Amino acid sequence: MERSNELLAKQVGESVAQIKRYVRLTNLIPKILDMVDDGKIAFTIAVELSYLKEEEQYELHAVMELEQCVPNISQANRLKRMSQQKCLDMDMIYEILEEIKPNQREQIKIPL
Repeated sequence: MERSNELLAKQVGESVAQIKRYVRLTNLIPKILDMVDDGKIAFTIAVELSYLKEEEQYELHAVMELEQCVPNISQANRLKRMSQQKCLDMDMIYEILEEIKPNQREQIKIPL
């Protein structure tokens, strides 16, 4: 597998690490992979989400649909860590995705 990744990397002008990240996306459920293809979820975020168990991905997708939001990279990292610690459930997914992201905060600018 490693050798084929090296050959593929040379053929397409990508690093072996990048090829591994592309392969990692095959662990995503189809609905989330479609969101990546449609540009709704960034590649780096998708790689993190690919570490979630299949059931967790279906729950995450349901929350994203209901709340009309997607995780940022920080949230995706936390979802991955919680999954690895076996403490990720629907409530935690809601809690993480409901956080206000820095680019969603209202900013008041006072002219000088």
